[in-house]
Amino acid sequence: MKFLKYAVLTATCCLFAAPAFAKQSGINQWSASESKDAITDELLVTAGIAAPEGVQLLFQCSQGHFVAVIVGYLQSVKLKLLSMEDTLPVAWRIDKEPAVTETWITLGKDAALASLDATNFAFSILKGGDKLVFRVQDITSTVPLKGAAEQISLPLKACNIKP
Repeated sequence: MKFLKYAVLTATCCLFAAPAFAKQSGINQWSASESKDAITDELLVTAGIAAPEGVQLLFQCSQGHFVAVIVGYLQSVKLKLLSMEDTLPVAWRIDKEPAVTETWITLGKDAALASLDATNFAFSILKGGDKLVFRVQDITSTVPLKGAAEQISLPLKACNIKP
């Protein structure tokens, strides 16, 4: 339960960065950003990619906690991501590897989801490949993995997580 509180808190921090991150990263380009909290001096490291289908996949280290978040950046997609359920299935696949279906936490009115197993998801991406396909609700997105390992390594390192 303690992890769940941190995951939701960290994911909520991630949402504040999401709209700006979409503009910064560009579509289908992995990028990362660092910022420092003006009050606590805590480092916030975010890596991610915006998909043309209107969602972003973000990995973030905040207050020593690592989380993956899917968030909509187009209004039509945000509406599809809104759910009354506490969790939703998220399916993902790298290249021709078997698909993985996980349960992610919904973040209510924020039209976003947070992974309960962000580290294993990130490690799978770090192994390499050409593309990642992920699906939530009826939104299927395909993003390239070129540059993903380098960018995702930054929030992992900030949280002292080693592959």
